[in-house]
Amino acid sequence: CEWPTAISGTFSESFLDLPEPVLVTAMAKHERMFPVRDGSGKLTNSFVFIRNSGENNTVRRGCEWVLGARFNDAKFFYAQDKRQNLDDFLAKTEGVIFQAKLGTVRQRIDRLMSLAKHIALNTGADSQESQYAEEAAKYAKVDLVTGLVSELSSLQGVIGSEYALREGMTPEVASAIAHQYDLKDVTADTAAGRTAIRLCIADQLDKLAGYLGLGLEPSGSSDPFGLRRAVTVLIDCSERWSGAMPSFDLLLEAAHSEYERQGFDLKNDVAHSALAEIFVGRYASMYSEFKKDVMESAMLRENRAELTTPKSVLFRAKVSELLSGDALFLQTAIRPMNIVAAAKRKSIEFKVQDALDHVESGKLNSTEGTTLLEMLRAQRESVHAAANDRDVQGLADLLLKLVDPINGYFENTMVMSEDSDERYHRLSLANAAAEQLVFAGDFTKIGG
Repeated sequence: CEWPTAISGTFSESFLDLPEPVLVTAMAKHERMFPVRDGSGKLTNSFVFIRNSGENNTVRRGCEWVLGARFNDAKFFYAQDKRQNLDDFLAKTEGVIFQAKLGTVRQRIDRLMSLAKHIALNTGADSQESQYAEEAAKYAKVDLVTGLVSELSSLQGVIGSEYALREGMTPEVASAIAHQYDLKDVTADTAAGRTAIRLCIADQLDKLAGYLGLGLEPSGSSDPFGLRRAVTVLIDCSERWSGAMPSFDLLLEAAHSEYERQGFDLKNDVAHSALAEIFVGRYASMYSEFKKDVMESAMLRENRAELTTPKSVLFRAKVSELLSGDALFLQTAIRPMNIVAAAKRKSIEFKVQDALDHVESGKLNSTEGTTLLEMLRAQRESVHAAANDRDVQGLADLLLKLVDPINGYFENTMVMSEDSDERYHRLSLANAAAEQLVFAGDFTKIGG
């Protein structure tokens, strides 16, 4: 505005019977008016409008007329909605298509109910909170067929929450419905917050499993179905969650199972691979404070479960960043990782998983090997604990203790021995060292 002037106006007090979010949204979002509250915070039948030109009274009358017309429409739809309950709206979702190849909104609701309960059970929910999650999922999408949402589409979820409270549903369920599209100010400190986060995760995973399973993954700058945003929301949910959370790759499997149960034929492997790639791109965008090679170290791309566990990726990025400035550590850390990778490429036999439990000291024939083996075993539980507790400095300190034993081992032991049994145990020991180091990332990616 070149000459902004604030003018006040009023509307009929009868409109105050509408749900407050309807009034505020109609004024603030649709008509760019400022709602006015009294000293106690209660919404009044006044508003403020900023005009750029014209005569005050003329502009005021115009604003009041426009707002009154919009409120009249909302009042009509609200009256129509009051004649039905949530179960009536639920039945109507059978006639609404979610996606041509993914069924109706009603079918989606059934999937969300099962998935939300599955997520609740796998994130430490008791029977009460599991019920909250299932009930919130049941009614989360029903307001899509209400009159008020058809008039004010930005109130999806909010209207469902208002109607849920009107019907006497628990505040936890109503709050989850209200926040399913926007988790601003939601934390995992309350049952309501946890239910909202679980519902939000189920919503995004159902969408991702469906669209990615159809082969509709984002390409270049094109993302017509908002799948990158869906993964961004999942990462945000993980950051808000205070405890442990399963990998999203694992939870995507549960989402796919719900589609399969309903008879939909989706490409599950394609969906999992595409999801991992989207996570890679989102990390680069959301965690831009880390250098590119540090993020590459932290992501462990070959492990989809770890790659799709945001808290683990962020933790490894922090540890990798802390250790990346130590040149001696980096030179040491890549030694066991490189020799193990080379052995894999050449199909040379060694213990690939849980190597520490299969190395026999007597078959190493190496004093330095025995020293390294004892060190790895002595701090194994501490390394696991530091990683589980997301103790960045604690894990870094433990891994730094491996520098001398690893260098001593490689400088005084021929790992690729001509004796096959000796080579097997020496390589397995190198892999055991790599298995502890990888708790902080793949250091071969740093500086390369």
